[in-house]
Amino acid sequence: MRAIIHDVGGTDSDVSLNTPPATEAEGIALAKIKALFPDLASTADVLRRVKELYSSHQYLIAGTHILETSSKPEAVDYMRSLAPFAGSGHETALWPLVKVVKLYLDSDALKTGAILVDLPGLRDSNAARTAVTRQYMNRANEIVVVTRLTRAVTDETTGELSREGYMKRLKHDGRKHLTIVCTCSDNFEPNDAAEDFNGDKQFLEKYHSLNREIETLYSFIDCQKPGSRREVAKQDLSSLETSLQQLCIEARDKHAVNSISETYSKLLSGDTSINCYVTSAKHYLEHYLPRKKSGIMSVDQTQIPMLRDYCASAPLEQKSALAAQFVRNIWGIQALARELASNDATGMSRTSRQEARAEMDRASGALLNSLNSESLIFATNIQNDVQIFMEGLAAAIAKGEEYCLELHQKTVKENNFPAIKSAYLHHGESTTGKLKNLNEQFLFPLGAEIDRLWKAFISKTEGHLQAWNFQVLRSLEDFETSWQGKARLWMW
Repeated sequence: MRAIIHDVGGTDSDVSLNTPPATEAEGIALAKIKALFPDLASTADVLRRVKELYSSHQYLIAGTHILETSSKPEAVDYMRSLAPFAGSGHETALWPLVKVVKLYLDSDALKTGAILVDLPGLRDSNAARTAVTRQYMNRANEIVVVTRLTRAVTDETTGELSREGYMKRLKHDGRKHLTIVCTCSDNFEPNDAAEDFNGDKQFLEKYHSLNREIETLYSFIDCQKPGSRREVAKQDLSSLETSLQQLCIEARDKHAVNSISETYSKLLSGDTSINCYVTSAKHYLEHYLPRKKSGIMSVDQTQIPMLRDYCASAPLEQKSALAAQFVRNIWGIQALARELASNDATGMSRTSRQEARAEMDRASGALLNSLNSESLIFATNIQNDVQIFMEGLAAAIAKGEEYCLELHQKTVKENNFPAIKSAYLHHGESTTGKLKNLNEQFLFPLGAEIDRLWKAFISKTEGHLQAWNFQVLRSLEDFETSWQGKARLWMW
């Protein structure tokens, strides 16, 4: 506390805690004092209050407590056991100072070695916590800015980043990546889209067209008595509202990402890549409820899976870059070592030089064989997946042909010939009842099956690529460890 008081007032032992801090260090020190003594007005009383705390609280202790458990009840019971440490409402409240909480999870996002650090926000009123944020930013390999969607697209977040000096820090650090995660996009309604994206003529045309159809159906349903026609109209209405929501979600993601990327690119260097994710946690969680609600986004639309894959890929990209640099260094060192082993002036015996050279050749050959083996496994896996995809595609096409023939026969049976001929002559477009969106009726099942096959193929390919990357990095790390050990023996 004496050191903190010195940070606040220097040689002056009586400084008002209500005076605005003149420096950043002074602000941090004031925040620490106020956290412990919220009712204190002057630094002159700080040391006296500290002595009183030591003499009046039997629970005042110091040290580090580590709780290792995978049991939630055990963790809760432990935190409750700390309750006696807290003071009453009439005295300074003493709470355990929790400096760092580490959680180890069996999560796909962390399976490649990612460590996520949740830092205090940029608007945190406590200067001490802001200082912690800055320290971690210097150590982090990737910076992820989490902000509400509404604040991100209105430049509020970028303004705060600039005012706090984070933009300048990112630029001077030479970072080439910045990731923005926009939250609370669940609150985005289709009605907001017409106003937010009024500059997109193509979007507005589709938006107003769907809106008119929806209003027409609402009027039709209001005039109908309960019956089959009313139920069919309700189904059509649900389909149109889903299409409108889909259109607005696509426009939201497109415009939000473009707007945010442009804003941050102006503040950072031109070669900085901006990753932006517009997430919908509420819709994502609703997919895992016992009864899934209708009208929610698909899992992919929530962009949570994309964010999870980003977290998993970030460590691999970093390790790959380090591995590439390591390999380049190894080849350079090997060339120098070969020259060293051939030079009589090193003091090494001829036999030692020959052994060193032979050992280098064996280590390099083993590494090359390992890399070739992993590459062959990867290529074989991809080839097998391509074969599975092509077989599935052939089956889907055959099934699609049967479906199209059955649909054609059904369409001919249920509609008059002139209407069918007119729809076919207009490339499947018609305004007549069941002939409406005829192309979509023919192609939708086939397209859905191809989408499923393609997603499965891409998912397997990404899995094989991650496995290959992991094995290659492990081989390089083993080689580096072995190389360093041998180098020490030769040199010393």
